[in-house]
Amino acid sequence: VALAIFATLMGGLSLLFSGAVNAVRQSYRTRDAFEASRGVFGVLERDLKGAFTSREMGAFYQFYGRGDGFMFVGLLEDGQLGRVTYSLNASTEVAPFRAVFAEPWIAVFGRALDDAQRLTDTPDGVVEGRMRALFAQAGYPPPFDEREITDFQVEITNVSLVRFEERGRSDLDGFNFCEAYDVPNQNCTEPRPPSENQRNFGAVPRELRETVGRIEKRALWLDALKNARTLNGNVVEDYIITDGIMGFAGLRDEAGGSPLFFNGAYINVLKLRDFFNYDNGSDAFAITFNACENIMGGNCFDTLRFAAINQSNPVEMQRTFGRRTARATLGSPLDPRLPSVVSAAFWVVSERPRPGAADFRRFFEQNINVPSAHTRKLPARL
Repeated sequence: VALAIFATLMGGLSLLFSGAVNAVRQSYRTRDAFEASRGVFGVLERDLKGAFTSREMGAFYQFYGRGDGFMFVGLLEDGQLGRVTYSLNASTEVAPFRAVFAEPWIAVFGRALDDAQRLTDTPDGVVEGRMRALFAQAGYPPPFDEREITDFQVEITNVSLVRFEERGRSDLDGFNFCEAYDVPNQNCTEPRPPSENQRNFGAVPRELRETVGRIEKRALWLDALKNARTLNGNVVEDYIITDGIMGFAGLRDEAGGSPLFFNGAYINVLKLRDFFNYDNGSDAFAITFNACENIMGGNCFDTLRFAAINQSNPVEMQRTFGRRTARATLGSPLDPRLPSVVSAAFWVVSERPRPGAADFRRFFEQNINVPSAHTRKLPARL
């Protein structure tokens, strides 16, 4: 009897101790995630407070932004002038890991549907029907009550946030691609803007062609930083602000084996928005700023193609490409400015510490005001 009582007491103490250890581990992970988020937002706010544009000196294009990174010119922490680039980077993260999301079926389906609708021009009703069929084939048919909790097998790929500053640079032109490509300068070929390879754009106004060419170079620079392993002769780890940021949550079939695709792309079931969003004071956020997508909703190639087609129609050209400060498209590079707000948001997802435990997930978001942003009118010109 005494032995049975002793075994019972020790078993209870073991469970109590195990529960306490797990609670402490969870609290440490939560603390680390909040500290990392505060660090990211603090650095972003400090940098953006020093952003500025010298329009009087002709320096219009001193900010370029996408959902996965942005660059600007401003005062650095030591008071010197320089260019700062933020970019997500996937080169330093560990291999993807598996996780189980236990969520309402309709919540996961809705996020996957939103992501799929951004990748196609197919009518929303058709996309939803195809997506429901794909979910059913993968072992996730809609339950009678679509709010029912369902276990979804996903694969998490994390990324890091890199901050790279270049002292003395006062523009967004001129990039050392050899640094990002990690190849000797004598073997490095700088990429050319895609529009330079299009001969039928020769009749497009020179200013527009040059503007688009500069934008394409900035896009290529952000693309290079996404997978860069060295920068300025140093390993990219030296420039990481934080790591463990969720870059992608790819849905897999119920057995956890094959990944699911829609229109050739992985189905993302957690991404609610891009890492960075931008606002010019109108409370209408966009995932690009001073980019071709902000001119007329298309990419750089579409912009030049439209100009080539309508080059003999000055009214249409001026209507679309003229500087229209009062009615300019949000963040148009033809009416360059600094965004009034840069919004940063990201998930922190980490692998479960032991079998049967829950995966760790936290979402962080903050809007950062840019004090020097303004919308002062400029002379209208193409």
